[in-house]
Amino acid sequence: MLVVEDHRVCGGLGDAVSNAIGPTGRVLRLGVTGEPHSGSPQELLRRHHISTDNIEREVLILPA
Repeated sequence: MLVVEDHRVCGGLGDAVSNAIGPTGRVLRLGVTGEPHSGSPQELLRRHHISTDNIEREVLILPA
């Protein structure tokens, strides 16, 4: 399962999904991992690797 968050990865929706799925499930989380910066929404999505292009790339490499 892939969870994308537009804020910090830790403590967000990805944690809730991981807890619900349990230890046998695999959850890949995309979200803000670095220091927040100012910028346009598109610049910030690209900077934190959560743009549509990044999401598509991650989905295509997920194991079956």
